[in-house]
Amino acid sequence: MAPVGQGASGPKTGWQWKPWVEAPAAAASQEERTLGLVTNLVAIFGLLGLIAVIVIWQVKKDSSRFIDTVAKETLNFQISAIIYFFGASFVAVPLMWVCGIGALIWMALGLGCVIFLILAAIKTNEGMIYRFPANLRLIK
Repeated sequence: MAPVGQGASGPKTGWQWKPWVEAPAAAASQEERTLGLVTNLVAIFGLLGLIAVIVIWQVKKDSSRFIDTVAKETLNFQISAIIYFFGASFVAVPLMWVCGIGALIWMALGLGCVIFLILAAIKTNEGMIYRFPANLRLIK
């Protein structure tokens, strides 16, 4: 049994944010990694991207565990982003009329979504499953 304050691998070093987890090396072939990359990049295109990710997930969910996980994570991120955009609207719309900076809120949120999707695409192409921060995991 490990001493108090220490984990099985040694002393606890505090909170660490690591948004991705490594998939088993044999779990993702180059074809799966490329399809995972496409899944994350196509998600940038809003509603059309959402439909494309759903199609990719439905076609590949039974034949590839890696694509199943990547597509579900991306779908959850897109659904979360839609919810966050609607929530931001309650702040952005009044600020747009008062001081004109409401659009900056939407632009910052949109830019953040694009950045996270590009990071996810890069990590997926490396064979890792990217876990988006602040992701509501509605599809399990």
